[in-house]
Amino acid sequence: MEDIFELIPVDLKEVWAHEAHDFTPWLAANPDRLERVLGMELELEGTEVAVGPFAADIVFQEASTGKRVVVENMLGATDHDHLGKVLTYAAGLDASYCVLVARDIRPEHRSTLDWLNYAADEIGFFGVEVSAVRIGDSSPAAQLTVVAQPDGWMRQTAKAGLTATQQNYIGYWTTFLEVFNEQHPTWGNVRKAPPQNWINVPSGIPGVPFYLTFAWPTGSPGHVLSAGLYVSPPGDGAPDRLFDYLSECQEEIEARFGSSLTWERLEENISRRIYVSSHVVDPMDNDGWGDYTAWMIENVSRLRDAIAPALESMPAL
Repeated sequence: MEDIFELIPVDLKEVWAHEAHDFTPWLAANPDRLERVLGMELELEGTEVAVGPFAADIVFQEASTGKRVVVENMLGATDHDHLGKVLTYAAGLDASYCVLVARDIRPEHRSTLDWLNYAADEIGFFGVEVSAVRIGDSSPAAQLTVVAQPDGWMRQTAKAGLTATQQNYIGYWTTFLEVFNEQHPTWGNVRKAPPQNWINVPSGIPGVPFYLTFAWPTGSPGHVLSAGLYVSPPGDGAPDRLFDYLSECQEEIEARFGSSLTWERLEENISRRIYVSSHVVDPMDNDGWGDYTAWMIENVSRLRDAIAPALESMPAL
């Protein structure tokens, strides 16, 4: 019988000597490690993101929805300071999820996260413990374990309790993503089909994703397909500044796209968008999914090619 080795615990300070200089950059550079335990697909928005006079360790976006995920990490046991910080950052950044990562989530803080998940409807709280082990003289291996999460989170991500419409959207986006990721494997890491009428495609700029949706515009007799750019970069006034800059490039962008686009400044919101729409369609018509997928991929590709040169040369926001 071959030798069976024992897992040997490793002090976290042997793996990451410094919390801010080593551990935070590692988590930011390896979103797949958190993705696996949280059941999300994450795109990095930034590290040390300013929130007033403070700075959030890491801010991700859930790839398919654009929802913000704030991560506060530490190499020791949790304390009131870090728990308070992650709540402050979530409020300041309008986050949808808070993730507290630590060597040990103290029982009282785990109870607090559980209570917050019970009391809050619009935001989810996670506690994740980090450890490290090695086998013999091997390099250390990091382990992440969820110890607190929203009620029924794993059931939610497993599609339980969804309406027929939501299940239909999951079916459509599953079909769409198979084709999209085969044709454009480097455009992002969206893999999970959402139970909603829209999905985001990362542009590489935080808060400025391309999006695809079954929209129902005011006055329309039904749904239409829409492919667009959602302009909502972080920063006071940044959405307007970027939208104004792109508007100055409208003639060149539409010439590259090959037709006119709709430019919409949502005055009641902080976001702006540029998009193209189709004729009326029926999302529940499974026989039309192939045509809908082809239209969406063609138009988001044309839009990306049309807008990319302007985004690459945009001024600082």
